[in-house]
Amino acid sequence: MSPVHSAAKGDNIEILEMLIKDGYDVNVKLTRDKITYRDRRQTALFFAVYNDSEEATEILLEAGAETELDYVKPLLVAVSHSQYNMADLLMTYGADVNACFNEDGATFPATVAFALRDYRHSGVSYVIDMTTQLCYNYADLTLICWR
Repeated sequence: MSPVHSAAKGDNIEILEMLIKDGYDVNVKLTRDKITYRDRRQTALFFAVYNDSEEATEILLEAGAETELDYVKPLLVAVSHSQYNMADLLMTYGADVNACFNEDGATFPATVAFALRDYRHSGVSYVIDMTTQLCYNYADLTLICWR
């Protein structure tokens, strides 16, 4: 695990800022032999999102962290954990709202599916906003179909 991963995982903001200032790569990925997490997380950004650290997430994004490097996208993690402020932050920095899962031959927009799961709770307005954004951004809704 890189120092950037460790700082993001531990929500150590001062160390994270120091490492970035010293030129550490915010997009370095864990190597296959170091991935011991079931969700296959690889980036410091994933750790920050998973730990619900908006500050660490924003610092990483401002430093150029890419939102689409992990197998399970950080946006999906944020939405599945009902971290809607985090999801908004990630989308502001280019996270793909059309991020999909391919499971058992079916491809579906997982971001919307996770948000719909919470619709009876606090996610109702978020689902509506996300659906509106999908429509206005001309999302490829064929991704919902079976392959």
